[in-house]
Amino acid sequence: MSRRSLALVLAFIALYLVFLGRHGLHESDEGRYAEIGREMKDSGDLLIPTLNGIPHFQKPPVIYWSTAASLAVLGETEVAARMVSLLAAFGVLILTYWIGRWWFDGTTGLAAVWLLTGSWQFFMLARSLTPDMMMTFWSTAAIAGFAWASRSEGSGKARFLPYFACMGVAFATKGPMGILVPLFTGIGWQWGSRRSNRPKSSVPWIGGMILTLALALGWFLAASLRHPELGRYFFEFELLDRFLSKAHGRSQPFWYFVPVLLVGWLPWTPLIPLTFIGKSSAAREGQRPVGWALFGWIAVPFLLLSLSGSKLLTYVLPLFPGIALWLASGLLPRGRSRALVILVGVQSLVLVTLGLTIGVIVTRNDSLPNAVELDTWFLPLLGLAIVGVIAAGWSLKRGVTET
Repeated sequence: MSRRSLALVLAFIALYLVFLGRHGLHESDEGRYAEIGREMKDSGDLLIPTLNGIPHFQKPPVIYWSTAASLAVLGETEVAARMVSLLAAFGVLILTYWIGRWWFDGTTGLAAVWLLTGSWQFFMLARSLTPDMMMTFWSTAAIAGFAWASRSEGSGKARFLPYFACMGVAFATKGPMGILVPLFTGIGWQWGSRRSNRPKSSVPWIGGMILTLALALGWFLAASLRHPELGRYFFEFELLDRFLSKAHGRSQPFWYFVPVLLVGWLPWTPLIPLTFIGKSSAAREGQRPVGWALFGWIAVPFLLLSLSGSKLLTYVLPLFPGIALWLASGLLPRGRSRALVILVGVQSLVLVTLGLTIGVIVTRNDSLPNAVELDTWFLPLLGLAIVGVIAAGWSLKRGVTET
């Protein structure tokens, strides 16, 4: 592992762990998912999730299985519950780097990881127990599998099996977006390959999608055997009505996800207009399949989400790794990397200042309200976070300027 990669890893671990368990689970989502996972762990029934002993079928089971496993290993604490999303977020960052390295180069992959790590919405959801980060991990893993398989020198179609398998698990984590995001990414790559000089990959779409659907629907079918009435509930109310109607009470305007992304990508939002200036490295290097893959990863799912009758701000999270790669690939070409270097420095300064402020508060408990208690053992972790941010920012700055 290079020093730049190690610095990013240390900064991520330190910053994302700070105060992870210093507040209770948020209601209603965190408390509900944690309790369902706890009841599944205690009962040993991995098929039927329950909430207060009553069957609860609003989400597929992967998030509950993961939470139950974390609580069994780490104990029934807030940290154990949130560790599910934190580990998934760490996995998303690793996969984003790999995809960036395969599609572009190592510097672009590291820049995308830094952008993704520092984005406000990704940071917040990495520290919250919701199925969105877990689904994002599996959908990104599917795309990574496709990126690897499409560039593999092997001729066997079996190399695409991880792509289709991860899509199925992503669906079994939260629902259709787990399939749609990697599916349109793969279709975009194939479309771009038809219009370029790259060798065409023979993707086993029919057999692969059978595997995807088997993994995606296996739990639904098994649960329906025990509760036959669930078939209509799953596929009518939870799938069709969620997209085609306002039955879930989450109706928002068509443009709802535009401000969600603008706020969610702070402090990097000012970089977005710069990415549209000129051509991205994908277009500059003639990598049409990569450009079309990013289009399928970001634009098509964004349109579908905007048309949906049910909208929540967390729904766009699976798009974040693709957006990070798009930003990095558009900013690193000559003439725009300076803006990225400046914002990396500004973000590092903000995080270090915030860390030092927290350190002063920790050491001066007399300045806190009586109801607030902070542990001094936290100071070494805070120091690691500050050093990690400085090292990661400086190392990334050198890598960008050397591009």
